[in-house]
Amino acid sequence: MYKCIKGGLFVGQEQIAGIQSVLSRIRTIESQFKQAPPMPMAPGQPSFNQVLQQTMANQYGAGTPDSLMGLMQNQTPGANWATAIAAREPNKIVSYQGFDMKAKTADKYLKLEEMIKQAFPGRGIYVTSTMGGQHSSPAHPEGRAVDFVVDNMTKDESLKVEEMAKKCGFWVYNEYINDSTYKTGDHMHIELD
Repeated sequence: MYKCIKGGLFVGQEQIAGIQSVLSRIRTIESQFKQAPPMPMAPGQPSFNQVLQQTMANQYGAGTPDSLMGLMQNQTPGANWATAIAAREPNKIVSYQGFDMKAKTADKYLKLEEMIKQAFPGRGIYVTSTMGGQHSSPAHPEGRAVDFVVDNMTKDESLKVEEMAKKCGFWVYNEYINDSTYKTGDHMHIELD
């Protein structure tokens, strides 16, 4: 399953991970250079990041995937790729964290994830189920539902996440507080209408 699509270019999850790794190393090197004593440079000499962006633009032209541009600009690939796909093909199945779901579901989930990261900085947020497995909701096999967990989330905090999910357009079943037929542990179940 491919994660990002633009202009007919398909970028797989492994490729994105590789690009993130390279860009992380580049940022480390750049920070080391910033700490070093200044070196005389020719006036107007471009930064490494500018050279990288120009190289990508030369290779892909106007079709540089949004996710790659986001990575080069020190952004996590997130809502940009999902929003772009959801606008064109909302029912297209995409993959996020190794889980398949409809593009419109991924788009809204990624926006929710960003809200959670802002409210609870430093906490891991993990998708635990989407289309696979046993579920009482038909939204799961249709790609409209996501089950996820947040590291060390209390029942009170889960109520805040529940409200955030509703703001993002999801119907919510809070399994940190409630039980369900196939519940395997505390998690949030969200689905689109």
